[in-house]
Amino acid sequence: MNKGLILAAVLMGALALSGCATTYGPASFAGGYSDSQLAHDTFSVSFNGNAWVSGQKAADLALLRAAELASESGYPYFVILQSNSHANVGSYTDMPTTNLMTGQVTPGSTTVFSKPGSTLIVKGLRRRESNSLNSDNVVSAMKMKYGI
Repeated sequence: MNKGLILAAVLMGALALSGCATTYGPASFAGGYSDSQLAHDTFSVSFNGNAWVSGQKAADLALLRAAELASESGYPYFVILQSNSHANVGSYTDMPTTNLMTGQVTPGSTTVFSKPGSTLIVKGLRRRESNSLNSDNVVSAMKMKYGI
């Protein structure tokens, strides 16, 4: 058997066993969060999921990361200054298959997928304001909701 085919089969199996959904953590090939500090109290946070993550979960995990950053930076509260949800749409087509007994060719099928994402600009606050969120409460609620 061709060594390239064996290697491809092993890699596909490893990917299948590693799970489908994006896990919560820094950005990788399967998705995750990224962040940057825009000012001493202002942060940009993005979370990008894969095709098995809902838009709501991507938004929640961006909110979780924003709350973590606020808390880690000494801000017990934060406000969302800007919020943007998006989706990257793509597709792939399976290879056609040939029945070796009959010679019949079955065309490949095309699958369309959407990878949701959410970007937030947040400002940390030392004191509670009317529209602010409690950093620790958000962290606790999101971790409980998603079993993190």
